[in-house]
Amino acid sequence: MSERERRSIWGQYFKCFILLLLSLLLAQCTLWREMDEFWLNSGGYPIWLRECLMVLYYPCLFFVMVAAITLSRSVCRQFFRSLRFYGYEVLLVTAWVVILASLALMLANNVASLFELRTSNIERRTLNVEH
Repeated sequence: MSERERRSIWGQYFKCFILLLLSLLLAQCTLWREMDEFWLNSGGYPIWLRECLMVLYYPCLFFVMVAAITLSRSVCRQFFRSLRFYGYEVLLVTAWVVILASLALMLANNVASLFELRTSNIERRTLNVEH
């Protein structure tokens, strides 16, 4: 194995690890976003965190999805070129599981809100309506 290949493999490990950390951060933000206590004063969360989450959630979701798709394409291309398993694929799959779990939670909560005819968390917050 050449030095260039070795550097490339460690670069892929690093990118997959960073993606895993970003996906875990996205999962935490999704949990906060879908929690009623987060948007009400009873939860004890700071207002600046609520405002940041309200403004930055979807751009962060878009960034994580684009990064995951781009990195997945790169890893798949490298895997099919060499037909070798290096181990960083496990980090990538784990990151995808976390991302998809976050999206499933968000979708499930939105569908439940539609069937229960509840107001969304953000609407409730702006209308100052207690749940």
